[in-house]
Amino acid sequence: MTALGGHVQADSAGPRPMLVLLRLLRPMAGPMLWTGFASWAGWSSLMAITVMGAWGVGHAVVLNTLPPAAFWWALGLAVTGRVLLTWHEMDISHALAYRVLDLLRMRLFDSYAAQVVEGRQAHSGEAAATALTDLEKLEFFYAHTIAQIASALLTFAVGAVALSLLDPAMGAAVVMLGALLMASGLFLRGRLTQAGQDQQEETSRLSTFLTDVFGNARDILSFSLTDRIVAEAELRTGRISRHERRAALLQNLAEGARDLLTVGALLAVLLLGLRGAVAPELMAAAVTLAMMSLAPLIGAADTLGRLHPLQASAARVAAQLEDGALSPASRERTDDGPADAPGRAEPSRPPAAAWGIRLRGLRHRHPGRGELRYPEITVHPGEHVAITGPSGVGKTTLVNLVSGLWRPSAGEVELIVPDSALPGRSPQAIPEAELRARVAVVDQESRLFRGTVAQNLRMRAPDGLLPDEELEIALRAVGADGWISLEDELGETGLRLSGGQRARLCLARALVQRPALLILDEVTASLDAETEAGITGLIRSLECTVLTVSHRASTAATADRVIAL
Repeated sequence: MTALGGHVQADSAGPRPMLVLLRLLRPMAGPMLWTGFASWAGWSSLMAITVMGAWGVGHAVVLNTLPPAAFWWALGLAVTGRVLLTWHEMDISHALAYRVLDLLRMRLFDSYAAQVVEGRQAHSGEAAATALTDLEKLEFFYAHTIAQIASALLTFAVGAVALSLLDPAMGAAVVMLGALLMASGLFLRGRLTQAGQDQQEETSRLSTFLTDVFGNARDILSFSLTDRIVAEAELRTGRISRHERRAALLQNLAEGARDLLTVGALLAVLLLGLRGAVAPELMAAAVTLAMMSLAPLIGAADTLGRLHPLQASAARVAAQLEDGALSPASRERTDDGPADAPGRAEPSRPPAAAWGIRLRGLRHRHPGRGELRYPEITVHPGEHVAITGPSGVGKTTLVNLVSGLWRPSAGEVELIVPDSALPGRSPQAIPEAELRARVAVVDQESRLFRGTVAQNLRMRAPDGLLPDEELEIALRAVGADGWISLEDELGETGLRLSGGQRARLCLARALVQRPALLILDEVTASLDAETEAGITGLIRSLECTVLTVSHRASTAATADRVIAL
């Protein structure tokens, strides 16, 4: 199942991706600086209010007198300033957040557009996760978190200087404790970053995997891959859970270290205050100033310890923006290959004996659309039969009934198995593994999975195991070996290829299993005449039973017999 949910891991080691995106935000430099200043002013006003309040209490308790009137005016102005600054910071930071998000999304969408123009396209699951989840995380970081960290450092510096003027020993102690707190933000940071990266990469792989699954549901049912899909989804979910538990454990250890340092800082400040180097009426203010200087730094250290998910998000966004062009070798393979019918390669495994089809009294009712009735039809083993008719007559429904994807409302579909004790069996009576191994369906909606050509071709093989020689034979059989190789990446649903190229590879994927019955539903509908001729010539050369549904007279004309519904 490696062809489903393939993912290219982005390099998120270190802060480089975050710096790359920061350079993209240079037009936002002015608003970002002003937001940082407003955040610092808000913190400073809060510090002033708290320290003034502590001084007022100390003055009243020690000197047994209320502070002078100027104190109350200053305290009132500080409170008013704090309220206004808080409102202003919220206003400008939210405006900045929308502008940052808009700029990053525009750059990202420009990158997606360039990839489409160049014949490439990002996987839709990855693109959605990057454009929505990752950018919203980064928007908050660049619009809010950077300003908060910068203002915390500046507030700490101002507080430490003020405290040093009051008591140099206490000021030096606060500087040392602040350095330890910031270092605690880097405690286990390497392991936290790796755990966060692993978790996010696995989550991204699961998102991509599920996008492929839901987008290729019919092919997955046709290939009988349901059990393998469920098993792989459970495996990926288990990996995510393990990474989450590991990241949570490391985060708890880092937070515990910061909590111990915070308690130690409080005790150290209190012990230094008891030395008597500061006047008694200023003691409460000095201790409060020390703790208010360290408070924003504690928050900044905690933020630094939680940057690992953001680094992974930044790496994914940067990888999308910096996605390079296709290699020259990939660009050279742009034609549909030879238009004439390719020669049939000798298989290294004997093909299965051809199966026939018998329809008797077959009817199928679609809710709200009436009942479809089919004539008596017999397709002999090895015969090539074309089914034609106007839209809505039930051609695709017949494909689903014969292949066993649907059950008929009435009547019988029998698959004729030569040399069998029960030569005529309904698709539902045949074991699922045998049915999917012997009946192959290719239609105009058939998709290629994200991954390499080899991974796509092996989807049809039992347990996904086939030697490369078998796959090369299939590529030669459909005339694709001249313009693509087994190692080439196809991208999501094979969008890097033309319609004719996708049709040839889908047909090669069906031929890999050596089907006894090949059902083709409008596989030439979107092809030009030259490519159609090549595909129909190939189909005509097959020895298995072929049931072709087509509205094109030129496609139907290559069959042994044409049945009009």
